[in-house]
Amino acid sequence: MVGDTKQQDRCCLYLGEAALVDVEIRCAIDSVIAPEQQSLSLEILRPPESSLMDAAAALLQVGMFGGGRCIWLRGYRPAAKRKAGGIEAGPEQAAETANDDSGEFIAFLDKSFPPEGFLFVSTEALDKRSRLFKWFNSKGRVFDRRVEPNKGRLKSEDVFPVVEQRLRANGIEEPPRSVVEEIVRRAGNSIGELLMDVDRLSLAAQKPGAISLAVVRSQMRDQSQAWVFDFTDALSRRDLGAAQTLLAGLLRAGEPPIKLVALVASHLAGLLAAHRYLGYLPRGALSGQAGAFAKGAFKRLPEEFRSRHNPWRAYFLLRGAAAFSHAELISLHVEILQLDSLLKSSPLKAEHCFERFLHRSCTRGRRLAAA
Repeated sequence: MVGDTKQQDRCCLYLGEAALVDVEIRCAIDSVIAPEQQSLSLEILRPPESSLMDAAAALLQVGMFGGGRCIWLRGYRPAAKRKAGGIEAGPEQAAETANDDSGEFIAFLDKSFPPEGFLFVSTEALDKRSRLFKWFNSKGRVFDRRVEPNKGRLKSEDVFPVVEQRLRANGIEEPPRSVVEEIVRRAGNSIGELLMDVDRLSLAAQKPGAISLAVVRSQMRDQSQAWVFDFTDALSRRDLGAAQTLLAGLLRAGEPPIKLVALVASHLAGLLAAHRYLGYLPRGALSGQAGAFAKGAFKRLPEEFRSRHNPWRAYFLLRGAAAFSHAELISLHVEILQLDSLLKSSPLKAEHCFERFLHRSCTRGRRLAAA
């Protein structure tokens, strides 16, 4: 175990998703404790079973090899702030709320932290105004590995070095730039899911230490537009509020209005095609979960439909179709064509052009989504 290290280097806070920071913390632990000593000198604590003060108590124990111990509080979750008299407690008063031992823990770090101990705390998020963050920022080390979505998607400039580093850690020492760019292009809004995809791609590499563009395109799902489909799902549910909010976000993020019209037109065509198969389903078939539908009602649908859609895709298509009458879907298909023409010829803002269509889609002739 490393001996002469300042306390500032012995107390580390990592911010970010577990899929990203856990690997880095394990490497840091390996650098201060020999692997053969970790079974006796390293303890990993996980909330909610373990608290900050449990980590303090574990640090005070004597290591089997005469030195200090290394404690990793993995996935720490700050205590919820209590409201007193209808006013939410501020970050400086968080230590006074129930179930929050951060004040006591900070006192321990200041007065009783063992000189040979190591502390790692990982959390997805921690308020920068909180006392705990301020302590680590001034007297310890803070490693902020969060990758914030850019209005629905991960920022390419933030994700690129993360993907490159993960590929190298997986044995792809010199990943081609074109490969990294393609992986980043296919990223959705979750860094954890992205890194799992990178790990799978590394295992699928055709040659040890090498990965090709063809492997990325054939093995990795394209999540780059996944969040756009939340909008079409809101239309299927006839949820006007959600549809308006999602549309506004898409337009602010720079999605071309004509592209959104094409997406909605395709979605409506899918609902219209699925509508004719609703008669094959028993009553209540769409009121349960997708798993139950896959095991039961899906098998009653004609082969021509089942061959085009997997059970889960079929479930959501049919639920969406069941929210409309056949006549409504025909009418909406005509209106989406009119919307397309309006966007190309009107000086109105795109959001205003969509407004009539959204109201017609979500409020006219509302029906239950379950068949």
